[in-house]
Amino acid sequence: GRVQWPGGKVDITSLVSPITGTAQHRLSIHVIALPLEAEQIMIAREDLIQTMRAEVKFKGLCGDCYLESEPVGARVEDVFVKPSVRKGGLGLQCEAAGLTEGARYQLRASVYEVTGSGSQQKIADTPAMQISSAAFVGPDCPEFFGAWTDAKLWDIDQPNMYAVKVELLDGAGKVLDVTTPETFGFREFWIDGRSFVLNGKPIHLRCLDLSNHLGNFGQAAYAQVRHTFEQARALGFN
Repeated sequence: GRVQWPGGKVDITSLVSPITGTAQHRLSIHVIALPLEAEQIMIAREDLIQTMRAEVKFKGLCGDCYLESEPVGARVEDVFVKPSVRKGGLGLQCEAAGLTEGARYQLRASVYEVTGSGSQQKIADTPAMQISSAAFVGPDCPEFFGAWTDAKLWDIDQPNMYAVKVELLDGAGKVLDVTTPETFGFREFWIDGRSFVLNGKPIHLRCLDLSNHLGNFGQAAYAQVRHTFEQARALGFN
């Protein structure tokens, strides 16, 4: 299979089989560095604009690569988390696959508080809240909502985080699939006239156009990216 930038998925089910003991599969990825366009525009000054041959400065994988396994039958493929400060609750929109037409299903979500950051992130053992959808008939998968008025809000100074795990159940209550935890911040951003509003309060955004990673690929490493943002925050950018 082939994946174009910025990313995608290749199904290799037909190329692998269950193994036992110490047997292994080897997965190789061949990366080709191709520019998006044959030529790029070079602007030296206002009256000196020319085109030049486009090239890729940094070659190789430019992001994470995952090997995923999923059940053959009914499953949840994606979860869209939709917190709402104005409605005082959490909405979840799920994409499911493999549902049997006419069969009854239900979705159940558990939300956990997350502490720490980066590789030190830890998900609590006890759910902070749980919600369930009404029973529905496949293949349609509904959006469902649960009231949650005491959630710890995320903002630029207090980046409180949660993780949600969604279970797909059949009509008898048997769990068919469980998603990996999806982290999110409980926040809501909207525009009111000429004002930006975050969680019900006006927010004044001071942005910085920074692309230092384009000159040195080492700047794209997590530690360097974090250092860059810490410097920007110290200078008043948010």
